[in-house]
Amino acid sequence: MIIPSRAVRIDREEQTITIPCLKLLLNYHFSNNFSKISQIEIDNIYAYVAVVFPDDELKNSEHYIGVDRNTKGHIAVVADPESGKIWKLGKMRYHTHKKYENIKKRLYNMGRSKELKAVEIREKNIVKDLNHKISRKIVDVALYNGCGIKLENLKGIRKLNSKIGDAGKDEKNKSKNRKREKNRDKNISKEISKNSLKSKSTSEKQSWSSEYSLNSWSFQQLQQFIEYKARLRGVEVVYIDPHATSKKMQPLRTYRQPT
Repeated sequence: MIIPSRAVRIDREEQTITIPCLKLLLNYHFSNNFSKISQIEIDNIYAYVAVVFPDDELKNSEHYIGVDRNTKGHIAVVADPESGKIWKLGKMRYHTHKKYENIKKRLYNMGRSKELKAVEIREKNIVKDLNHKISRKIVDVALYNGCGIKLENLKGIRKLNSKIGDAGKDEKNKSKNRKREKNRDKNISKEISKNSLKSKSTSEKQSWSSEYSLNSWSFQQLQQFIEYKARLRGVEVVYIDPHATSKKMQPLRTYRQPT
């Protein structure tokens, strides 16, 4: 059941919400500085109150922490250039991805569509929960250090990397063909086959790792969570060109802050 805001009465001094049509009185324990209540959704056990809070006034920052969301192995890496500290967040990403990937493959092969859908929903909830926790940690770090947050502008990064990967594969294939033509005259077909197998396996590993890093996590959702949490707490968020940002963070990795 959904109760609209016009059917709700609020007593800020007593911190109570009254719903006259249901003769229901609710006590709330969140901050009193909200502007309005949008709606209340009630089920058999809980009442879910949708509250609108005003945004804090953003402060222009001179100092920023950098957030690298396109990293392999972790969901995000946060670095403070002034102190040299670095926070690696979300190490369980690979384990979570592989675990549910294997479960979904098994259920798909067994034709159990209902269970497959339930597992997909469970995986999405786990991803959402991790993104909430990581975004909260990033905003807390920015508040503690009194600085803003710099994010990479990853718009279109997946399409760009796929094009670059395809172009790289074409160049590799051309170079392989040239080598094969030269080596045919020298009658060393065995060595050619070994080298081609090795290069093929390494290229497959590299393409898989880059594809996994870019496509296996909801970076857009993490960005939205960081933005709205920062806006609520008055932390400035700016976007920069993602080119070579991971290399710029390399000197800081010797001062890694354990998390």
